[in-house]
Amino acid sequence: MKRLIFLTILMIGIMVLNGCSGKVSSLNDLTTCDARKPVNIKAGCYIEVARAKNDLTVCEKINEGLVWENACYADMAEFRKDSSICEKIEGETPKTFCYQKFE
Repeated sequence: MKRLIFLTILMIGIMVLNGCSGKVSSLNDLTTCDARKPVNIKAGCYIEVARAKNDLTVCEKINEGLVWENACYADMAEFRKDSSICEKIEGETPKTFCYQKFE
């Protein structure tokens, strides 16, 4: 369980440090994100688009693994200041981590 929390925090940290390595040229065109590599840059791009569009459905389109999809939902919950979004996160540990942001 501690390992999962560590990995989640590590991936979010990597994503923040790397940013999206540039702005998304078209916030309505996720193909811009699909062309990005490595995985953390691509997933970070999706999260940036989700924020820019204020659209949770973008999180569902992340195909880079559950950790990244969960990170997107956690980011959107914090961005919208809406703890109910944490319910979309799979796995009790990351879900609890998301809810803790609102305590």
